[in-house]
Amino acid sequence: MGKKRYYPTVDASTGEMKMYFGEWIADGIADKIQGSPNLIFKGFDEEKAAEEFLKAGYIERKDKNLNTTDEINEEIENRKTTLDDYQAIIVTDGSYMEATHPEVTGYGWIGILKDKEIEENGVTTDDKFVSMKNVGGEILAVEQGIKWSLENNIQRLDIYCDFAGLASWAYGYRTNTPATEDYHKLLEAAHKKMKIVFHKINSHTGVTYNEKADSLAKKAITNK
Repeated sequence: MGKKRYYPTVDASTGEMKMYFGEWIADGIADKIQGSPNLIFKGFDEEKAAEEFLKAGYIERKDKNLNTTDEINEEIENRKTTLDDYQAIIVTDGSYMEATHPEVTGYGWIGILKDKEIEENGVTTDDKFVSMKNVGGEILAVEQGIKWSLENNIQRLDIYCDFAGLASWAYGYRTNTPATEDYHKLLEAAHKKMKIVFHKINSHTGVTYNEKADSLAKKAITNK
């Protein structure tokens, strides 16, 4: 007989939260959880720890799932108009070009404050990122954006990204590589100083800032 555990879940797209309790296979929890690329979850022995997972707040509940490019663009533009002096938005992306420069991975991100925007990009040869290809760049883009936000004394940071794993690792789910372990530690430390909220968007669908971030990451590699 298997062990009964608590399994909290958070949907990276909608923010919907659920709690399951039981055996992973015997009680059908695996069937309910696995197979959804946007679902963040983790198993816990204690209910309190499972509840703390749900309270982390890296994903906020949305009134509706943003399915179209226009809806996502509109949300970002609307959020821009409500920024105060201690709030910011970053939109991030990563890139890897094996045929061009297989020894590097690139990152790009856009930082949006109340009264200005900045664009940053770069590459790294660090194998802990390069071995993860474009995902390594995704991680670096968020890390750089978070460091920038801390330097600007931001108290709420909204992160728009096209890879759900970035939010999963913030929650501590499957941080089993050096890059994801370090990323999780940075997020934990930063989260004590500011509220961090992830917004999962679809890649290469014409979301204006996501396309800009993607272009920045690619340019960092081609201009190497």
